[in-house]
Amino acid sequence: GNTDDRYRFGYCEETADEVFDLLSLMNSQSPIGHTIFLTDFQGGPENRKILYITSIEEFRELNNRRELRFNTLYSIGSELEESKYWDYFNE
Repeated sequence: GNTDDRYRFGYCEETADEVFDLLSLMNSQSPIGHTIFLTDFQGGPENRKILYITSIEEFRELNNRRELRFNTLYSIGSELEESKYWDYFNE
């Protein structure tokens, strides 16, 4: 497999349900319908990423395919364009 595969994962079903419930709650409380989820992992990969996805359902699909990636900030929800807010993470 790809060396990047070791940095991909998916939550087990029981944990995934709790994660998605929490994401849904946070998104419903957001005045702009936007949630940030960070998969920080000190062991790698070296390259940080920001992925913009439109819904928690899209995040769930990534999880089900075990395509979530460590060291990635998932910007979920309303369409926020890249801005100076993200410059630190993209360095």
